[in-house]
Amino acid sequence: MRTRSRFSPSRLPLLLLAIHGCCAPRDQEVVGDWIGAVRTGMTWHAARLRLEQSDARLSGTADIMGLNVERAPVEGTIAGDRFQLRLATRGLSEILFEGQLQDGAPRSDTRQWRGPGVNFVRAVRLPEETLSEYAGWYEGAVVGKVVVTPASENGLRFFNLGRLAGTLLPTGRDTFAQVYLDQASTTLTVQARFTRDASGRVIGLDIGDHPVANRTALKRVAQPPHRQEQFAFHNGEVSLGGILFSPVGGGPYPAVVFIHGTGYATADRSYEMSLLGPFLERSIAVLLFDKRGCGKSTGDWRAASLEDLAGDVGAAVEALRRDPSIAPAKIGVYGISEGGWVAPIVAGRSRLAFLVNQGGPAVSPLEDEIDDLTAGVGRLGLPPAEHAVALDLARAWVELYRSPEAMPRYLAALEAARHRPWFDPFEDRLPTSEDDWEVQWWRKRGRLDPLPHWRALNIPALVLIGENDDTMSLEKNLALFKEIQRSVASLDVRIVPGADHGLRLRGALAPGVLDEVAEWILHVVR
Repeated sequence: MRTRSRFSPSRLPLLLLAIHGCCAPRDQEVVGDWIGAVRTGMTWHAARLRLEQSDARLSGTADIMGLNVERAPVEGTIAGDRFQLRLATRGLSEILFEGQLQDGAPRSDTRQWRGPGVNFVRAVRLPEETLSEYAGWYEGAVVGKVVVTPASENGLRFFNLGRLAGTLLPTGRDTFAQVYLDQASTTLTVQARFTRDASGRVIGLDIGDHPVANRTALKRVAQPPHRQEQFAFHNGEVSLGGILFSPVGGGPYPAVVFIHGTGYATADRSYEMSLLGPFLERSIAVLLFDKRGCGKSTGDWRAASLEDLAGDVGAAVEALRRDPSIAPAKIGVYGISEGGWVAPIVAGRSRLAFLVNQGGPAVSPLEDEIDDLTAGVGRLGLPPAEHAVALDLARAWVELYRSPEAMPRYLAALEAARHRPWFDPFEDRLPTSEDDWEVQWWRKRGRLDPLPHWRALNIPALVLIGENDDTMSLEKNLALFKEIQRSVASLDVRIVPGADHGLRLRGALAPGVLDEVAEWILHVVR
């Protein structure tokens, strides 16, 4: 899915960790390495924190890659067991995390989405081969079947491919802490332990307090419903990694490669994982991979063009062709949001069997951006004069992304808007120089014209657009896709009634829509 990330390490003010009071007792020290997560809005982001202490003062660095925060400076003070964690970043107002040190670890006690959250445990590094021992399918009476995978960033991730997703962070061999659920606001302090048989093979997972009172016991499934494996491949000097889900035995099977939305994206994001079920149930393999510069993949998505990203997807397709469990002539792609721009580029370079575009516009990224900003200005409900100033700034902003020659006009529009009553929430989102990484990022990707790529398609393609997708001009894009259909008879365009950009209705995926997509794929590859 598309997210509009507004963060950059080079533009970040200090990440401040302020702990009220004087000095903490020795058992409350927070010196050392921590792993965990921070929550902004309704999204949890994996995080690492390194702290040193001098009397009551703390210093160190933090990594929150999902927010483009890498080795950001940390300063603060500590005393007692109450804490405040202040995070000031470009693109957001100052975030205040509050809570207390529990067993010496900084954790928030917020239980509502209104307040941010933070949860850390002592960092323990387990080798990849050890983490792989825990990977597999487990089953419990309450949660049903759950798949556990090595995380793209820290520890393990677990999913039941629909309702449940979360993270387990290692505290030792076989012991983990469950620090959050992706869909829940509450920070957790739940302990988890993997159990082994006499031969040392992992056979179960216990989550919760011991003994049985608040304990969820999961048994490892002897015959897993689907196979999962870590999947590595290369595009030139860029190394990419992900997870391949495929049927158990038999084959070869059709396969689909998922293409990420905008910004930082890993293979184990809960949204993409929530889409897998209908495909796996119909014996369609699915490859999810870390975008370049994310998770275990090298490179930098911020310095990449859409053509570069298409090259990564093409390399994934070619790597799948060499897998004996995959039918090489039955591989296609599923582009989500920005991935809908990438998918037709891949189709022009690689031998694909099909293409699915979920929420990717038919206009260029820059035209889509001005459509989105124009709609956003309209939603502010400003008086006509103020609306004109805001709209002028939005247009100048996009023109700056198009050309460095637009900088004088952009700075003039910025100055005209700076003291308006509606301006403050947007100030930190706006670039101020050519050195802004996001300006350069838009220059690489913004002017792509997707129409020639769509018109050159010679494979079956399916376009899915939510009726209430507010990230694009529905009328304009639908008209363009209808125009493409006149020359590309194999293009099928479907509007999902009432759905948003993520094909969701009231927070859940629109019923049956992915079943229809999976059936469409089976029909195509047959």
